[in-house]
Amino acid sequence: MKTKIIETPIEKHKIELKTFFTGGEKLDLEDINNISRKEQAIKLIELTIISIDDKKENILKAVRDMHGKDFDFLQIEIGKIANNSSLIEGSSLEEKKNK
Repeated sequence: MKTKIIETPIEKHKIELKTFFTGGEKLDLEDINNISRKEQAIKLIELTIISIDDKKENILKAVRDMHGKDFDFLQIEIGKIANNSSLIEGSSLEEKKNK
């Protein structure tokens, strides 16, 4: 599993995030539009965050306890991962044909 470490701007939490979703995780997200925004956010947090400050336990509590600006920063980073996971990385087939 490929991960990356980000640091929040205010409290300087070191957060390890997945860089993509597996096929199974994407299947788990299929019905995400049928749940509340709060449940969507919690699901994405659970699927994306590996650790906060090297701790793998109580991640949701740690996120809830974060400074609001750190939470906003984290949500943006999770959104980037969620959006990128829906795309195929690399060149498109059309680009490859034109080379």
